[in-house]
Amino acid sequence: MKYIFIALLVSACVVGEEYTPPQAGSNDNDPRALRPIPTNGLVLDANLAAQLPLAALGTRTAEGEITLNSATANVFASAAGHKLLKYVATCALSYDEELVVGGDRFGGFYGLAPEWATDSCGADCQQWVSACLYAHVNAKGTPYPISPRGDRPGLRTTPQAREAFTQPEAAFYGNVFRHEAYACWAAIGDDDQRLAGRICGQLDGGCGFTITGPCTGDAFISACTQRTPDGDGFADCHNGKFNEYPRSSPMVHQVVTVYLQP
Repeated sequence: MKYIFIALLVSACVVGEEYTPPQAGSNDNDPRALRPIPTNGLVLDANLAAQLPLAALGTRTAEGEITLNSATANVFASAAGHKLLKYVATCALSYDEELVVGGDRFGGFYGLAPEWATDSCGADCQQWVSACLYAHVNAKGTPYPISPRGDRPGLRTTPQAREAFTQPEAAFYGNVFRHEAYACWAAIGDDDQRLAGRICGQLDGGCGFTITGPCTGDAFISACTQRTPDGDGFADCHNGKFNEYPRSSPMVHQVVTVYLQP
């Protein structure tokens, strides 16, 4: 494996490194296999992120370029804004699309809300984009290789990723447009290891998440009630605070579960 350093830490968020997996045995039918896998490393400015538009991002060309509309470009004109937009493109757009912001081009990857390119971002779009953005957050801005998984085609993993990323870390969900951010820890064990590698999961962590407790376990305490069809991720997770039992809070289906390398 190799690491490509593409940006330095800035005040609001950082793009960081990207992880290129071994190509041997890659799925040649998936063009994403030829691209670096985005790492986490986003220091989230929640107030800035809440200004993301619910209207269409911009206009699309036949070549798959989405030019950001001028009003949004002005709001996110700072270096921090551009870093956030890079993650927006990573999460929302397909691998064959690019978000064009001035002189910068940000490639898509997971394709969780491709409709947002030229249409409004509805509830499903908002929650998938939010879960993906949260999955890439790191309180210290330290890039860390991750394998995000969930109940969407773009989040289905490969045998190679399953072999390399075997440690379930946490599941993320909420709505960044409404200042709603939730996380549950995916492995029951030493409390100090919750969301290891990003310094977010502690109850006094610096990432701004409401910690909803263990994702799995006894039905009385577990935050999530469903697994994704492939069994890798969680879904239908409560948004109530940790220690609110029995669970009666609303549930969110759009959840991104992160796996780490051991």
